[in-house]
Amino acid sequence: LDTLEESLASEKAAQGDWLNAMDARCQRPGNLSLTAELPARVEGGGLVASMPAQPAGIVGVCYCALLDVAGGCRDPMAWLFVSLLTVLGPHGGQAWRFPTKVTFGLTVYGFGFGFHDQLRVVPAAASCPGDPAGTDVFAGRCPGRASGGRFCQGAAGTNIALHPMTADISGISISRVEPRQALTVLHFSGPVQEVLKPHDMMTIDLDSILVDDRPASDKDTAKPPTWYDAYRLSGEYEFQDTLAGGSPRSHAVGHRLRPMLSDGEEHPSQMTIPVGWRGGAPALTFVAGGGRWTRRSEADTQEELRGVRAESGLRVCWGVSGVSGNVGSTFFREVGTLSFDDPPTMRHASVGFTTLQGRALAPAVVSFQTAEQRRTYYSVQGATQLVLRFASDKLRPHFAEDVPPSCHETRHGVCPATLQGESGSPAQALCGRLFAELWADDGEGFPVPSACSFGAVTVVETLGGNEEFQELIIHFGASFGLKANTRYMVVLNARAMVMTVGQQLVEIDAMCVPGPGCPAAQSVLERAGALAAHDGQPRATREEPRLAPLGFMINSAEDDLSRSFELSEAEPLRLQLTGGDGPQAIEANMVLRVFPWPATLWNFGDEPCTAEPECADRSAGCGSWSCSTFSTLDPAFVGHLPRPNALQLVAPPDTYINSTTPLNMSLKLALPPSGFQPTRLGAE
Repeated sequence: LDTLEESLASEKAAQGDWLNAMDARCQRPGNLSLTAELPARVEGGGLVASMPAQPAGIVGVCYCALLDVAGGCRDPMAWLFVSLLTVLGPHGGQAWRFPTKVTFGLTVYGFGFGFHDQLRVVPAAASCPGDPAGTDVFAGRCPGRASGGRFCQGAAGTNIALHPMTADISGISISRVEPRQALTVLHFSGPVQEVLKPHDMMTIDLDSILVDDRPASDKDTAKPPTWYDAYRLSGEYEFQDTLAGGSPRSHAVGHRLRPMLSDGEEHPSQMTIPVGWRGGAPALTFVAGGGRWTRRSEADTQEELRGVRAESGLRVCWGVSGVSGNVGSTFFREVGTLSFDDPPTMRHASVGFTTLQGRALAPAVVSFQTAEQRRTYYSVQGATQLVLRFASDKLRPHFAEDVPPSCHETRHGVCPATLQGESGSPAQALCGRLFAELWADDGEGFPVPSACSFGAVTVVETLGGNEEFQELIIHFGASFGLKANTRYMVVLNARAMVMTVGQQLVEIDAMCVPGPGCPAAQSVLERAGALAAHDGQPRATREEPRLAPLGFMINSAEDDLSRSFELSEAEPLRLQLTGGDGPQAIEANMVLRVFPWPATLWNFGDEPCTAEPECADRSAGCGSWSCSTFSTLDPAFVGHLPRPNALQLVAPPDTYINSTTPLNMSLKLALPPSGFQPTRLGAE
């Protein structure tokens, strides 16, 4: 069926004899849908009629005063047009599908959206009218681009606010209008092609309109003709029974926007509305700041929503807050359905540590391998992302700055900071502050990031208990992302609050940025849960052996990061070990683990290592120390390629090293083929 607008072409331009045409439509609806003939009653000096529920849209209200004995209109030609009214609400029939655990927003299309519209997600078996209970599959109010919070509230009973686009949100107002006979040209203060679209329905705030330099909303100075001109331009109308006094009650009908063509091209900052001024228009201007407008045909939630687990067919309900003085929200109809899917799974993922001491701050190695047959990696044309979702109550990321010995040796030592709040706009410079190493088993190396960012620590409230996480994101430009069937390692400073083999510490998402060629439902190309590769061990007590402050030194140097050393097969690495005193002295059979950095560069393979003390006699631990290699990486990730990258030294009999009897040692080991090494080694 034609709509009321389309049947008269009134959405394009004002019609010359529009009221008579509307009277004719009331008398002969033709192929227009007739909702009902409603009996009206006199009440409070006016006519009252109750309209049954019907789909959202703009309806014409007709009136017949000549009734027959049955209460119907006696003569079809007695019908006269009264007004246009908007039946508020969404179109219905929308469907959304998203991956789980990805923050998103919803866009709803319909009529008459304002500032009290709400959504609620309910189970598939529920119905929308009334006050339906929400579902625990869904969480809202998560940190996103717009909200900036740190809490995902469980969705049971949670309302989700809808926000129509406005001049204030976009920062673009109407600077002036150009009235013509059949339409009015709106001149915006800036380009609006990315903000407003043809066929959008908008209203102009009545409070921002001046008619002949007088505020249209000021009833003390403005006259009824001024009100009428302002209403026509605004698209908002007051109900007639409130004009005599009291708080005005208004309703929005709005105007359909159409592009303004200039030399066959759409003008970037001009659009038209179908309001004409055949007899000449008054001076229509705006208050300081320009005309404020509201788009009524589309509304968005904040990007603060998140699916907790996979489920299909959840119902999205629409309602309005404050109906009939109710402080809560009343829901009326279904907008559509919402579904969540778990993405495909990567081949492998794990987290290795360059320390086995629980709660110690040290580089952690997040390893993963993309699937062999994932063609999506090759088909994505736009930007992509690698999202590392840390279980921040188990593994807490820190900035990739130097970790001085004082960080571990004293309670108040200076350590790299944790990632507080949000990083703001993604920046390439932030990549170097977040990640110490990026490695790929690929001839082209790890793809060069275009930018990096991180989000706030977030708590998701679910019926099964709260989940805490923090996301670090590596952004890649178009055609420069990850590849299928490739191993990757990402190294960053982290503190393991939980170090138990098999415990999931990081969730990894390989994503494309939703847009052309990347539908939102398929934006997560693959996902993996990275499990801890090792069990941790508790920190030594004050009554157990330990290294003294600055007790592990390279080439007997003081703690001076400005010095550099040449590493070669012919020149061993010289170390100085200093133990504590009394029960903290290093004795026989004590184990010293050494973690060379960068963790992804060292690979001792099958090469032996030797550790020889440098002393004049064989006392005080001058016997040969045993030296073996091991890997900080998950054996399942390394696979058939052994990659030992750490050392384990065991003290010989009669060893006794304290603050007054340090031990110098020469360490011979297979070196990496090339590269820059930091002047620190991890040791415990």
